[in-house]
Amino acid sequence: MDHLVSLCCWPACEDDEVQATDTLPLISPRDFPAYNYQSIAADEFRVLVLHPARNFNDDIVVHLQTRKRPDDKFYEAISYSWGTEEQTEPVLVQDEEFATLHLHDQTIATRLLRYYQVRNQANATLHVRSNVTTLLRYLRYKWLPRYLWLDALCINQGDVLEKGQQVNQMGDIYRKSGRTLIWLGSSKTFPRPLSALEDAVRERKAKFWRGDDQSKFGEHGDQVETQLEETLSQSLDFRHILALPWFQRRWVIQEVALSPRPRVVFGHDTMSFEDMTYFIDQLGIRRNKQRNHPRVADSLHMLESLTSLQRRNSFRGSSLFTQVKHDLFLRYYHHHPKTNGPADFIQILVSMYAAQCSDDRDRIYALNSLGGRPTTVDYHDTTDEVYIRFAVEESTYSLETLYCCGAFPSQTLPSWVPDWRSTRQWVPIKSFEGRSPSHQLLSENPRRPNLPPHRPIVIESRIMVVNAIPYTFVATRGPQLCDTWHTQPWRSIEQLHRFFVRIEESTSSCTRAHSLDQLVKTLTAGGVQDGTNLETWLRSADQADGFQEVQSGATITCCDAYDVSFCAYPRNHLNVLNILQRIERVMEGRCAFVTKRGDWGVGPASMLSGDHIVALPGCQYPLVLRPSAPGVSLRANLISTQI
Repeated sequence: MDHLVSLCCWPACEDDEVQATDTLPLISPRDFPAYNYQSIAADEFRVLVLHPARNFNDDIVVHLQTRKRPDDKFYEAISYSWGTEEQTEPVLVQDEEFATLHLHDQTIATRLLRYYQVRNQANATLHVRSNVTTLLRYLRYKWLPRYLWLDALCINQGDVLEKGQQVNQMGDIYRKSGRTLIWLGSSKTFPRPLSALEDAVRERKAKFWRGDDQSKFGEHGDQVETQLEETLSQSLDFRHILALPWFQRRWVIQEVALSPRPRVVFGHDTMSFEDMTYFIDQLGIRRNKQRNHPRVADSLHMLESLTSLQRRNSFRGSSLFTQVKHDLFLRYYHHHPKTNGPADFIQILVSMYAAQCSDDRDRIYALNSLGGRPTTVDYHDTTDEVYIRFAVEESTYSLETLYCCGAFPSQTLPSWVPDWRSTRQWVPIKSFEGRSPSHQLLSENPRRPNLPPHRPIVIESRIMVVNAIPYTFVATRGPQLCDTWHTQPWRSIEQLHRFFVRIEESTSSCTRAHSLDQLVKTLTAGGVQDGTNLETWLRSADQADGFQEVQSGATITCCDAYDVSFCAYPRNHLNVLNILQRIERVMEGRCAFVTKRGDWGVGPASMLSGDHIVALPGCQYPLVLRPSAPGVSLRANLISTQI
């Protein structure tokens, strides 16, 4: 049945308003009894057989097939937005034994005739959300059945045990499917938005290369290309695509990342996932300029991460052809992973924290198949029990979950357990060493086991006993970035410099050049070691204007100081913007502080004077502990890491 998978996604009828002409059944579908699922084994799964229909609005008739895993790739998996409305739309379901007897093990001609003959033989219904019935009508063929995997119908959502077993196998279901169909929805306002997206990019590119534009490109290449991208994004606003619910859904991450051939379907419009991400990238919609459109910014981040994860899984294998193809993509595509090994699961959780799901347990379960050591899916456990169990399992492998505790705080969980449903307070330092969270998914060095021979922690019940080495404690807490950071970043940097220097002068002498080097090293978490030319930027009269030009204008990338130190004022090199953006990421949710020993650092904004800073074997960065009660030094709450 492989030929069924390769067919195009033609609907039953192009006109949504066409009414059904077949004789309606005497009994309304809503009067049928609810369908009773037959129990299946842990190594089995159901495939939805969507019956053909001549008219778009004909009743949806299906039956379910139970299949063994593994099977050949004869079905298509669906990735879609779950929705929040009530399940009121009926789907007619035929008995599996009846369908097997009359529709299977027959010749193709006989089956085509019998699918229409037995349409009125359905004896049960399943009620689903309206978005499910809409996508089934668009994906339905006129003359042939279609084999799909759709979680709303293929999983008995009322059976907690089966749901856990099927979610455990969802990675294999999508990985072994013929392809994944990404359903974005349907819209009469934008009937064919994907085609319009492609046409807009191609037309603007063609106009750009015609006439005298080529000579301009050679003279001012970066500036002309920037103007082209701005023209594209302003002339045709395709941000409505990025604002669709699918881009905010957490389950789609593993569904696309593990799919061999993801294809986007928007009503009657189809396009490969690779092409859609390429054309959206060509629009030049910059994430850092979408502060008034947070959903668009999150969607752009989602696309970057999905592209990285999907390519990481697509280039598995050690054959020569795979390696050559990987090297070619690595050279020409910005978001291509440097390795085809598995991505780090903690990095995925941190990077994709904004992706939503209706059940907080699914914040881990929805990404479970992407990790090298998937946790057991059990919906009998509460959300707190799932998070605690996951933290305990991770601590037997690595202590890097401790970096996420303060970033995802909780009022009910132990302080050493990250609460993945809470709002992220800051980016954990381990998650962006030298790059942004989405780019960390491209990391060339995935996380390795780092527990020392003698375990530094012991977990008993909900208490973690740590064998830490006392280092020092917080003497003075400093300021955070000013509210005017995005317009006047130099004012915030100067304020932080005055705080550190004032404390330093009270203990020892320090030259301004040395203090600037130390300041840049601290604010960038060691990413930049040299404060050369920073003095000139801090003392310039038009600091705000210079930064605005760097943000909005063309930037020069060929600079000897690129991402190493500040370039000479007032040249708008890209490294100035890169360093400032890194400072913003490091200082998000953090404040400056000085220890009793005189060390400079940045730590969580919730830290207080008197908090203990300890070193824990297996952790690259120190941890901040706070006594749980005054005068009690043996019990403490884990605040987070410090830099």
